[in-house]
Amino acid sequence: MALKEFIKINNLQKEINNIFEKVNEGVFGNYKRPAINVSQNNKSVTINVEIKGLNKEDITLKVNHNNLEILGEKKKSSSKENNGNYFEKSSYKGYKASVGLPIHVNIDEINAEYKNDNLRIVIPKMKTKIGNKINIR
Repeated sequence: MALKEFIKINNLQKEINNIFEKVNEGVFGNYKRPAINVSQNNKSVTINVEIKGLNKEDITLKVNHNNLEILGEKKKSSSKENNGNYFEKSSYKGYKASVGLPIHVNIDEINAEYKNDNLRIVIPKMKTKIGNKINIR
């Protein structure tokens, strides 16, 4: 009896996972949202993005209206013939995310590096004077 219940629960979990995948595809297309960690200090904002299985040439970064857009795509296909039968194999990986940026960052000096499936983006903050007295004339 316990084994049958386990099988039912396992099948239910598979159905729930399929539903979430379809919802994800409806929102992001065939893209997955990568794992993202954002940290900052006085000098910069650092964004670490886990993007597995891509080359740096497969990744595009764009800044639009204080948002950093991250897009990674890799398409691969091959075909072969064996005794008159043709076989085609294709695969696709896609990642997409948008990260809001603080107002006082220098987008002209963004530094990005992709190594070991980890994209590290460092954005320096602009130096602003806060708390200065303003003379009124």
